[in-house]
Amino acid sequence: MVFILFMGIITLKPGDGNSIYVADGPEIEALVGSTAHLDCKVDALHDKLVSWVRRKNDELPMELLTTGTQQYTADDRYSARFIPPDIWRLEVKEVRPSDAAFYDCQLSAHPPRTARVTLRVPEVSVRIVDGAGAEVSEQVCELGSTVALRCEVRGLRMEGGPSLLWYRRESLLNDDTTRGGISVRTEFGVNGANSVLRVARVRNDDAGRYTCSIARSPPPAPTPAHVYLHVIKGESLAELHQGQGIRAAPLCLVITLAILLVLQTYNIL
Repeated sequence: MVFILFMGIITLKPGDGNSIYVADGPEIEALVGSTAHLDCKVDALHDKLVSWVRRKNDELPMELLTTGTQQYTADDRYSARFIPPDIWRLEVKEVRPSDAAFYDCQLSAHPPRTARVTLRVPEVSVRIVDGAGAEVSEQVCELGSTVALRCEVRGLRMEGGPSLLWYRRESLLNDDTTRGGISVRTEFGVNGANSVLRVARVRNDDAGRYTCSIARSPPPAPTPAHVYLHVIKGESLAELHQGQGIRAAPLCLVITLAILLVLQTYNIL
């Protein structure tokens, strides 16, 4: 299945004055792993040739990708074809971050005419979030309860390609049947995926670092997301709601002991 996030039309009209017309919004945004289509419309082509070239920026030399339907780049992800009556399409398969660049459609007229489209590739992000969508690095749950960890992937086409994996420390959890009570539900969307890891009847040995990772994605691999799960008793959890978190009570205790020590040293007590 071909996934096209956006298709841009560039129009070249070799009419009076050798005018060039570029359609509104000469930019395409494509997810990593998707297929991008860059369409160049040429009227009255006759015996002219249409080429696609790429530039990272205007200071670097251009790279010839195709002329007509002939491929000149060693990267097989790039190809060109003619779609009657007047469209010359450059196709970029399995889009990578490195594909972000300027793409020029060139017509071999005299003088040569060129229209440009910019391909933008959003950065892939992997985050573990709370119920409100805020990124978290720690989560607290009560012993014996059920905890839900949420992972959010954006900027990556997931369907039919990469896999989302959950780990506890170094152990894969997606297919874990020895622990029991562990379930993973992942939903794919047009802009990535949302995954929920649920651990039922939480035990003390369930505490530790959990990782949400992407496998088999186009290079470079996205940075995994981590969260540390703290497992505490019900009484301790109630104290958390009254204070500032796990570290608040020990910090207050240290300050109190320090004050008492100073008072005792100067015989104030």
